[in-house]
Amino acid sequence: MLRTKFILGAAMYRNEKVLRRFLLLLIALCVALYIAITFFKPANYLATDTASPTQGWRIHGAKVVQSNAVAPDGTLSAIKVTSTSGDGHLILPSRDAPQNATETFSVYLRADSRTTIYIGFFGKNYISKPARIGTGWQRFSVSGNPGGGVSALVAGARTFLEGETIYIWGPQLELGAVAKPYAQRDNFRLPWPGELLVRLRYVNVGPWLLLAIFVMSLALLATSMKSPLVLRIRRTLRHGLGVYRRNQLGLRTATTYAAITFATLLAMEISTFAIGSWRISQAQNQSIGAAMLGTLSRAMALVKADAGLGKEHVDQATIFSPLTQIRRLPGDLTPPYHINRLGLIDNESALPTLDTMPEKPAGMVRIVLYGGSTAMGIGAPTGNQTLTARLEKLLNRNARPGTAFQVLNLGHGGGQSYSDLAFMAAMGTYLDPEVSISLNGFNDAFFASESSFIYGSYPYIINWSDFSYYYNNAINNLLPPPPAVIAFLPFTSLLYNDLRMQSYAAAAPTKTSYDALPMRLVTENFVKRNETRDRLLLENLRFMAGYFVKRSGVFLSYLQPHPLQFRDLLSSALAGPSEKTLVDQSIQRLSRLPPDEYRRRMGGLFDGYGDRYRQLQNEFDGNPNIRFFDIRTELRDLSEAAYIDIIHYSVAGQQRLAERMFNDMKSFDVIRDGLRD
Repeated sequence: MLRTKFILGAAMYRNEKVLRRFLLLLIALCVALYIAITFFKPANYLATDTASPTQGWRIHGAKVVQSNAVAPDGTLSAIKVTSTSGDGHLILPSRDAPQNATETFSVYLRADSRTTIYIGFFGKNYISKPARIGTGWQRFSVSGNPGGGVSALVAGARTFLEGETIYIWGPQLELGAVAKPYAQRDNFRLPWPGELLVRLRYVNVGPWLLLAIFVMSLALLATSMKSPLVLRIRRTLRHGLGVYRRNQLGLRTATTYAAITFATLLAMEISTFAIGSWRISQAQNQSIGAAMLGTLSRAMALVKADAGLGKEHVDQATIFSPLTQIRRLPGDLTPPYHINRLGLIDNESALPTLDTMPEKPAGMVRIVLYGGSTAMGIGAPTGNQTLTARLEKLLNRNARPGTAFQVLNLGHGGGQSYSDLAFMAAMGTYLDPEVSISLNGFNDAFFASESSFIYGSYPYIINWSDFSYYYNNAINNLLPPPPAVIAFLPFTSLLYNDLRMQSYAAAAPTKTSYDALPMRLVTENFVKRNETRDRLLLENLRFMAGYFVKRSGVFLSYLQPHPLQFRDLLSSALAGPSEKTLVDQSIQRLSRLPPDEYRRRMGGLFDGYGDRYRQLQNEFDGNPNIRFFDIRTELRDLSEAAYIDIIHYSVAGQQRLAERMFNDMKSFDVIRDGLRD
């Protein structure tokens, strides 16, 4: 067979006219196919499967109870799904979605009773939003750039709870930021020409194979032709070769200089990459491999930001407040959370009544939660799955008719017990809550142990968190210089900026400004008298509780759990890093201290806080509306991962804390009277 093909090929080559026609036809076919598979775009990158009872969805923690429900178009093609767990979800992968483009996922949903679930899609990035589903069909959509192979997701993140039922139809993934009319794409049908083009395009070798055949055919065609054009090209090439030989010295000199310049810049980049990685490994006690990856990531982020491709930092979504230091902008999006008109992370409740604020309608019982990023609910994938949202759902599921429980999220990243006090004085009293809750401990301990991320070279300042330093610098014109990017030298740029920031932090005007702060002297005197610094939290909480001594309202304060006490971190995971790995990595990344020293300091501070909580409970024991709870052991026996990093809780951890707060509040009349028996 091989010999026959060889003889046939040789015969074709001898027949130059036939060969030319064959090669021209092959080139034209390659060009046509290449253009077709490059520019043809399907209306829908998600394919259903009508031959399957699940319509092609991969279903987890749930089951299909009807595969021929009435769809919005009148056909019997929708599926009815009931959750069989606390985290039911459906995934529909796309085999051929674009790699880096703005895309929109849309789907039709309805439910037997009003509910809110989560929809989204993910590749390298995770894009999501809540869908407030009613009893009639609605189309929901979400847009973004997933940055890789894409799968669509419906429910998940503990939004589709056991026993709940939803109907699903018409999934669509398309290019652009707007959902267009639904175009069904079904795997069960025979592929039509456009479908074949799409499948061919996303076979990795497809376009490249066509391109290789095209180039080879073009080369063979050129060598077999003796037209004036081909002959002229050959003469031009020979002439260029002669010019090169006559000017060899000049060309060699220019090439040598270019090579030396390139080698110098390359050596500079390699050196700065090595120096930067070493500096990170020393400063953060990381392995050199992890530090190299960190250096690479930071350099690429610097270049990306300089090109205008980076996202604004979350801090840019906040403004200065003279009372609380920090306030979010209403209506802004702090991914993945929505900011309501009070500047708070919204619970995205399905009940319209719970969106009422600051007014308080009749029948509403209002609860506010103060704290840092753990109170915010960092770790929850959406706003309706944060700690406050979970607590609100627990209360309202058990509410009497005519009673609505509203839980407002006054948590702010980096906030300490003093921040809680400031927010209570500035906003809490104005909102007139029946119950006020503080969840704190970590930020007080962390900033007392580490000082500020922004100014690590300065000693601790009493009651100051990161945004305290930031706004002090902004007001006093002490902000650091913006980063600079030297073209084609990202690692050199990174090292240059690091050294410039180091010089800035030690600069005389900045240091003089901080040394002259009266708060510096107060802090130094305080630390001398209370080296463990647990008295600071004591005084702040004592002041907050004192407000409620002669006033109505319940005040509950919780000393939060943290991952280094009373829990054996899970060391294995079915997919992704384990709980122990995530905690260890975040300690190395976020703490300036060696891990053992970090554990020693944080453990000592939290033990001191536990003593202060017992002291406060004894002080206010005669006030039944004031309670202090040391709940550091609350997550000890959780069978799932409780932490996602150095302190933030997983969805399971947040659910457990919400249940604990719910059970504690039931002992107070103002809550118990609004609950069913």
